[in-house]
Amino acid sequence: MTTEEELLAKILASPYGDESRKQVAALLEARGDPRGEFIRVQMKLLDGYVRERLPDDFGALVDRETKLLAEHGDEWSREVKPLVDRLHFDRGFVDEVSLSADAFLDRAEAIYRVAPVIHLNLTGVKGRAKELFASPHLGRIRALNLAENDLGDEGVAELAGSPHLGKLRWLSLRRNGITGVGAEALVASPNLPDLKYVDFSGNDGDPTDSPGAMDGMEILEWHEGPGSLLEKKYGPRPWLHYRVSNDLFRFPRMGAV
Repeated sequence: MTTEEELLAKILASPYGDESRKQVAALLEARGDPRGEFIRVQMKLLDGYVRERLPDDFGALVDRETKLLAEHGDEWSREVKPLVDRLHFDRGFVDEVSLSADAFLDRAEAIYRVAPVIHLNLTGVKGRAKELFASPHLGRIRALNLAENDLGDEGVAELAGSPHLGKLRWLSLRRNGITGVGAEALVASPNLPDLKYVDFSGNDGDPTDSPGAMDGMEILEWHEGPGSLLEKKYGPRPWLHYRVSNDLFRFPRMGAV
């Protein structure tokens, strides 16, 4: 029989699937540990978000989630909390953290030892882009929020050239001073096979030379022309077409595995 410790180790090593979480929840609930109920509640809520069909007891589940977090959240996050600026629970564990690029580079191994993190919100990336995107610690990340980091085209080129973002599905480059040059670097990159959504809003330009901000996911839909030419030049890119139906479905609520 698989022990709780073995299941927790599996979740930390491979944080994407649900089966080990379900097994841990069952073990914990069987001995009256409220963490088991919390995992089950969050997984049911996530399933509703992903399916865009909320359960009939949605309100009661949210209330219970809130109550359990208020009572036990500090205890359940005690190992990871000192390592990050902010954190978020999903499917019963801390899967999203916010911190500076410097802190991430220094602490990534320690964070991954105590939390199955797959979503990063990073600050202070300007000036550290080369080192950050060369880090193999990005290899497990599914969602990366780099909003308002003043990356510019040079920083986006470093991102596009990284060999460590093959699992990335969701990317925010909002308000980073990116022009069509940087956007083309991203379209041209062969290193982002799983990328489904990109937020380019609030940048200085886009591949279509159109005025105002734009979302990368809607380049082709909003503006026929240079955007289409880029895809013809470099091949199909799912993130050029992907649309989010509801802002509440932030990653990983958009197609969690």
